[in-house]
Amino acid sequence: MHTPYRIPQWLDSFIFDSLEARINYDHCRVMNNLENSHLDNLNYLGTYFPRTYTEIKTVMNKLSRETDYFDHQDIRFKRGFRILSVGCGTGGDVVSMIDSISEITGCQIFSVTLIDGNIDALEICQEIISMQGSVKGLRIQTEIINR
Repeated sequence: MHTPYRIPQWLDSFIFDSLEARINYDHCRVMNNLENSHLDNLNYLGTYFPRTYTEIKTVMNKLSRETDYFDHQDIRFKRGFRILSVGCGTGGDVVSMIDSISEITGCQIFSVTLIDGNIDALEICQEIISMQGSVKGLRIQTEIINR
């Protein structure tokens, strides 16, 4: 395992072995992500992506266990989900949302719109989501908007 956070093994291997993410804490640098180079994005991917994934997963699991949100909203019966992520970066939140929704509801169809000002981060996010679809057997359509 490359990170102390609990992310799926396929995801850990993909971001660290295939995409060559790195762990490099730099709290000042991450405040200016729009200007990140590819190397900066790989540092962000290894350092902060796993934490974001884990935080979203924790919130979604808590919603599922401790509330009737998913039952009350008839979410469990939807055939597909649309997700919008503004400022998605490398996508820790989106990847976790897709995993959580799929596990909670059994849904396998997603339409995801990703918006970010850093095209490299968007491309990394799209790569991860594409791999997620392959590994998990999900149909995920992505639209990327670089603004």
